[in-house]
Amino acid sequence: MIGSNASSRLDGAAARVASALGAARSVQARFLLYVAPLVVVSIALAFGIYEVIAGRTAEEQLRNKLDRLASIQASVLSRPMWNIADSQVELIVQALMSDSDVVGAVVRDQSGSLVARAGAGMDPAAAYSAEVSILHGDGQEARQIGTLGLTLSDARINAYARQRLALAAVLALVLLGATVGAALVANRRVIGRPLGLLLDSIHRVRAGERHAYVDWPSGDEIGRVVTAFNDMQRKQERTQAQLREANERLESRVAERTAKLADAEAEAQEARGRLIDAIENISEGFALFDERDRLIVANGRYREVMLGAEDAPLDTGTPFRSLLRRASGSGRFPGARADAAGWIDRQAERYRQAGDAFVQSTGDKRWHQVGYRATGSGGRVAVHSDISEQKRISDELQEAKDSAEAANEAKSAFLATMSHEIRTPLNAIVGMSTLLQATRLDDEQQDHAQTISAAAGTLLTIINDILDFSKVEAGALELERIPIDLPDTAESTVELVASRAAEKGIGLGCHVQSDVPAGVIGDPVRLKQILLNLLNNAVKFTEEGEVVLTLSSSRPAPALSEGETTLLTLSVRDTGVGIPEDRLDRLFKSFSQVDASTTRRFGGTGLGLVITKRLVELMGGEITVESTFGRGTTFTVTIPCEAAPLPDRVARERRARAIRGAHVLVVDDNPTNRLILAEKLRGWELRPHVVATPDEALDRVAVGERFDVALIDFDMPGMNGLELSRRLRGGPAKAMPLVMFTSVAPADAQFRAGIEAVGFAAVLSKPAKTGHLLNAMATAIAPDEARDARDGTPPATVLPEEAKDLAILLVDDNRMNRKVGQKILKRLGYDPTIAKSGEDAIERCAAERFDVVLMDIEMPDMDGVTATGEIRARLPAETRPYIVALTANAMASDRESYLRAGMDDYLSKPLDQVALIDSLRRGAQLRHRDAGNEAEPT
Repeated sequence: MIGSNASSRLDGAAARVASALGAARSVQARFLLYVAPLVVVSIALAFGIYEVIAGRTAEEQLRNKLDRLASIQASVLSRPMWNIADSQVELIVQALMSDSDVVGAVVRDQSGSLVARAGAGMDPAAAYSAEVSILHGDGQEARQIGTLGLTLSDARINAYARQRLALAAVLALVLLGATVGAALVANRRVIGRPLGLLLDSIHRVRAGERHAYVDWPSGDEIGRVVTAFNDMQRKQERTQAQLREANERLESRVAERTAKLADAEAEAQEARGRLIDAIENISEGFALFDERDRLIVANGRYREVMLGAEDAPLDTGTPFRSLLRRASGSGRFPGARADAAGWIDRQAERYRQAGDAFVQSTGDKRWHQVGYRATGSGGRVAVHSDISEQKRISDELQEAKDSAEAANEAKSAFLATMSHEIRTPLNAIVGMSTLLQATRLDDEQQDHAQTISAAAGTLLTIINDILDFSKVEAGALELERIPIDLPDTAESTVELVASRAAEKGIGLGCHVQSDVPAGVIGDPVRLKQILLNLLNNAVKFTEEGEVVLTLSSSRPAPALSEGETTLLTLSVRDTGVGIPEDRLDRLFKSFSQVDASTTRRFGGTGLGLVITKRLVELMGGEITVESTFGRGTTFTVTIPCEAAPLPDRVARERRARAIRGAHVLVVDDNPTNRLILAEKLRGWELRPHVVATPDEALDRVAVGERFDVALIDFDMPGMNGLELSRRLRGGPAKAMPLVMFTSVAPADAQFRAGIEAVGFAAVLSKPAKTGHLLNAMATAIAPDEARDARDGTPPATVLPEEAKDLAILLVDDNRMNRKVGQKILKRLGYDPTIAKSGEDAIERCAAERFDVVLMDIEMPDMDGVTATGEIRARLPAETRPYIVALTANAMASDRESYLRAGMDDYLSKPLDQVALIDSLRRGAQLRHRDAGNEAEPT
């Protein structure tokens, strides 16, 4: 069969080869008919593409030349046109005609009048013409003073095109002749001879010769045909041999496979037996059901759970619902006793859902976890696990948890009560000592009043530390996630410890590096608490030198987009006493101090750093400390923060633009302060000139250097800032605006008189906040911009004008608190109405209109929250007062809970006068806004 197929294929091949040899001449002619037109078209296409590209390139070059020439000549003509040098313009235009491509040029002034003309002038319809403006000046200040029009000729492009066409025709003829000749020679030598050899070989195979290979080594198509013919013969021989071998192997494998199938069947029987044995011996109840819910297999433990005995009869093929009916009748399941049908339906539904496991009990007080899982074939697997021991342990843990939570709630309630009871008399102590210090006292009396105030502040700090520690320990401390103005938060925190640092005569600095993002997402109150704890510690343990807060970022602010995270590093460095290496481990332990001896110099509860560490960890960061005993300590906090946009800062940016480029003379003997000030000033694109002594400043002014403003430190050795300012006012810089820096604001009349005599543009406390410093710079350099400043002004310590005529109701059940509150308000210029209870407050609000109600929270019979709700419900919106919560309770989320209850603001006892003034200001703004709404026409 194979031989006859091969013979027929060879006969067909021989016939085709003979036909090809007989028509050799017609093949050659047809070959030429295909080749010649193809060559002609290819040559024409290639030269056509070349001509298009060359033509476009020449046109583009001519246009580029026109644009460059027009731009250059417009720049050249700018000065003579501005100077109205018409003759010079004429010479420049005539010089353009020396270029062979230029056929015309014309120059007109701003009004369109002709100034100069050369050649044919400018033809707007020409293909290569351009008109450009002649400008005078640079950038945004440039103005048009005329126009230049140019026209170029395309004669040179056309000449080059004719030359290329002639060359293309000659090359096409040469290539066509060469191609046709080569095709004729190759056709005769490459096709005719190998076809003859191939036909001869085919005839020999037909004659019965076993091997009739063709010897024609060639890599072209004919050679591949010959090679294929030879390979076909070889493959035919190999195929016959392979068929014989395959037949033998097949018979051997059939016999081998039959033996393996027998062995596999035996192994499967053995494995099935082991699986059934394993199922029987597992501790869980196990059963397998098919896709029609019929039992396939169930172990003894499953029989015991469902039917009460391991050997209870349970036939294969039993339906699941039949099994449930038997189980409900066994009395083992308490849920099935009252409603057997309902219990069966619930169990069947769980079986069908095959979802999460559930727990059920049996009559022998055992608990089981029941799980149903679907199989790949649609069946179900049922697993019953005995969890009685786990249930007992879980119940005991729940009881312990409930007891712990009850104890924690009792502790929280105790702390809240103690806080309220301690803060109530402390409010009187702080309030009265503050009022006492404002009266006329001699030095000894003033010292006693200050000691009372400082002791009360220390006691308040201890109470706050204990409350914060209890919240941290109870896990009740929650962090806010709101946008934070990072530089402002850092600087305002440094401001809080400035007076203590000034009293001790140590330097205090805040360095916010330029790569720190201005806005981040976080909890501003807790971030400020972290910084304040570290700064207070640093000031407490530093007797001389300086304390510096530095903020830096792992990613520069310009590279951060909103929502991206950076690692913020807060570093507090001091030059204090340092910490011995063997005592560093005490730093972050509760109620522990580095110096725990009875002769220790520094007090405190030892909770500040513990609270700081817990807060940092809650924020996802870490705190580290490096210290050299006797030289100082550095605490470093690293916190991940998301970048966030800040509120609108248009006014601040406008002031920064108004003072950009101004020269600022900075005089400060402290190198850290000089570095911080210089970096802030450069951030606003100012030009700081920093000197360390007053003499250097006077020398630079004396040699004629001019400055737009001078920043002068008050406390410098040799000559203080006030004396330097007087000398500057008496010299060549007498008109230069001056800004004074001082660690504290001296209150004596002589100092104030000196300030007024010199006429400072601003007096700032050190370290100055960025907003305050920018406002001071704007006041000194660009006073018109500074008048609109609002965002950088310091907190008010006196009442604003709009808050001076408020009607105030003070509500408090405690006589001491009423007395303190009444005296503070009277000192501010108010005559408050007094209410002793919540009911009294409601009656007075119904009878009289008040602008602000200061409402105590903890009162008998009716608390402040309930009274506020009644006032809100009874009064119409236009007459409702601004209600401020007053409380000595400082537990978690107080502020939020009071605001949710209807309060407008929140003040903690003891009252802080600045916070009270700020709250009254907000109440006054609400009153004026409501009054404006009432005045609008309807």
